[in-house]
Amino acid sequence: MKDEFILKNGKRLIIRNPVEDDAEQLIELCKKVDGESKFLAREDGEFNFSVEQEKEVLKNLEKDEKQVWFVGECDGKIIAQASVYPIRRTKRMEHRSELGVVVLKDYWGVGVGSKMMNECILWAIRKKIEQLELFVVDGNERALRMYKTFGFKEYGRVPNSSKFADGTYADAIYMVMKLN
Repeated sequence: MKDEFILKNGKRLIIRNPVEDDAEQLIELCKKVDGESKFLAREDGEFNFSVEQEKEVLKNLEKDEKQVWFVGECDGKIIAQASVYPIRRTKRMEHRSELGVVVLKDYWGVGVGSKMMNECILWAIRKKIEQLELFVVDGNERALRMYKTFGFKEYGRVPNSSKFADGTYADAIYMVMKLN
């Protein structure tokens, strides 16, 4: 799968499935975004996959029909990733999947996140997933606006879900989008 889009900044975005040769760039992306935003699950420096581990994840992903991973590439560099994966691999929950998106800060506000979200939603619809779910850190207004634009609705909060290095806390907002 490979789609191309023109972003608001005039650059060309390629969205595709990752391959094993992307392992190093994906590790670099994770390490960089962890240091750019407090709205992700890790503190700066906590991501510690080796290239071999990342390649193994990518190899296993190719065989898994229940999940997908997309990368966003600009000027030959991976600048974003998005994924859809099962909440739980049981019959009772196979209609639900979780969605996650990360974008390098240099590419915020130019449409990358929206294009990545759209690819994830289209994939989920093709796979007959009935409900997409996500958590977003309270205060991440840019992401909240985007999710609401796509039709996600808030269904609850997890108080003090994140504890930051400075000792402060933030709630996680649980959001759901019904696909049919």
